[in-house]
Amino acid sequence: MPVYKNEENNSWYIKTYVKDKNGNSKQVTKRNKEWIGRKGKELAQQEEIRLKNNIDDIPYEDKIITVNELSLNYLKYVRSYLRDSSYERCCNIINTYIIPFLGNKEANKVTNIEILNWHDKLNDHISQKGKELSLVYKQKIHSTLSTIFNYGCKYHNVKVNVPHVVGNFKAPRGLNKKKMTIMTLNEFHDFIEEENSEQYKLFFYLLFFTGMRRGEILALQWEDIDFENNYIKISKTLSIRKGSKPEKPKTDKSNREIKMIDYIYIIMYSVRKEKGPIFEARSITGTTLDRKCKNNCKKIGFIKNMRIHDFRHSFASLCIDNEVPIAVLSEYMGHENISTTYDIYGHLYPDSQNKLLEKLKFI
Repeated sequence: MPVYKNEENNSWYIKTYVKDKNGNSKQVTKRNKEWIGRKGKELAQQEEIRLKNNIDDIPYEDKIITVNELSLNYLKYVRSYLRDSSYERCCNIINTYIIPFLGNKEANKVTNIEILNWHDKLNDHISQKGKELSLVYKQKIHSTLSTIFNYGCKYHNVKVNVPHVVGNFKAPRGLNKKKMTIMTLNEFHDFIEEENSEQYKLFFYLLFFTGMRRGEILALQWEDIDFENNYIKISKTLSIRKGSKPEKPKTDKSNREIKMIDYIYIIMYSVRKEKGPIFEARSITGTTLDRKCKNNCKKIGFIKNMRIHDFRHSFASLCIDNEVPIAVLSEYMGHENISTTYDIYGHLYPDSQNKLLEKLKFI
């Protein structure tokens, strides 16, 4: 049997002849990193038999690759360049919403109807917290499956990206896009007065007055604060999950240096240290941060649903309301391009229309 051993690493490989669909013989050499030792020899022999029985040009493992196998191969493919937090989110989506529903199906035999049925199951799905999946999250799940199939089309002879053909989840007609929550400067001053923890108070100050992302603040070291030149260097991000490690920022433009307003400079200078993290490990937790945000909002009568990321939105809107040029704001926020800033922050505070009318009185 044409299965051979590589003595250098105790691995096995196949070198045999197979016939294509026209009956012509061709030589095939195949290796697999899992074909090691006695078990590896058996796997290689089994694969050689499959190759012998295969009469078309598509490798056997690609011809019948399941969505489960395709998804796992995709995860191996993206592991080297995805940030740890992004990789974990991708794994969670695949293991929770893709493999359990579609994993045993052959990728080349998945139909449009099966994707639509999968959509129905996701629409009916209730999370462990007893909540339905949001439209945005369902769209993210679908996009992940479409990306997996796109990878399959490139590398595993998958013929059609069926999820892409079917299309993503769509919002019901007449449903407006969810508006971000904005907290005004006066509301923030009332909010921060209710916070009794100095650590969390500093964290909220940085959120509102720098527009930094939560992970960027968590990753800050005192060495990143240049008091002499009055700027903060942002070069990493840190997930709020326990045991996470600093990673590269979200985009290349996220690597930036931002100037501190005098208010932030004074606060940071008053608690400064020579080196080390500004927020020690586990001194800020996601659950406590959310709880404090919710409780402080309730105390001041701020009834809107304020998320942590909305402090970043509030900072951006504050800048726009005070006529900071959009190009300057885009660079400060660390957006990849200015169009992102326009798309997300093209709104102002509630009195912006009155200001607009004031400026157009000459008409």
